[in-house]
Amino acid sequence: MSVDLAAITHYLDGYLRIAEVGDSDRALNGLQVDNAGEVHRIAAAVDACQVTIDKTTDCGSDFLLVHHGLFWDGVQAIAGRHGRRIRTLLETDTALYAAHIPLDVHPEVGNNAVLAKMLGIRQSDWFGEQYGQAIGLAGSLEVSLDELADRIKVLIYAGHYATETVGVKALAEHLQHRFDIPWEFLHHPTGL
Repeated sequence: MSVDLAAITHYLDGYLRIAEVGDSDRALNGLQVDNAGEVHRIAAAVDACQVTIDKTTDCGSDFLLVHHGLFWDGVQAIAGRHGRRIRTLLETDTALYAAHIPLDVHPEVGNNAVLAKMLGIRQSDWFGEQYGQAIGLAGSLEVSLDELADRIKVLIYAGHYATETVGVKALAEHLQHRFDIPWEFLHHPTGL
């Protein structure tokens, strides 16, 4: 089964409020590279690096959904590693969609909301601001210290990469249910 690329990107743009949520200019949220127009399988990863782009093709996917897209280093020549990434996407007919702050703050599949749910935190209010957008999530949790330690033992060493895997996974799973399209997570900590 395949799904029209335009249908998926249109849906994602609205669902994630791409046009409304503030972010760094380097994030370039939304579709960054298109393909011939059909999506058969989704790969999800935190970063659009050469390894995850190659793994996308290796697992039979033609749509890469990431948190950090191609343009974090700003405007650059289509040469060297940046050029290789773009050439690989074009040569393998792989679309690339990125969502940074819109994914962090999404109330259902966002990194903050999913992490809070995993810990059993009852959401109460957003706080802090970045790019004109409230970005932190505050809530309450009434458990013993032992129970809290048990809940966070999988997150205790969670850094930037680990805490940003949950959003792309939740979003890819959401797309699977919405469009009946399979997905796979590509684990590759880059330290970005």
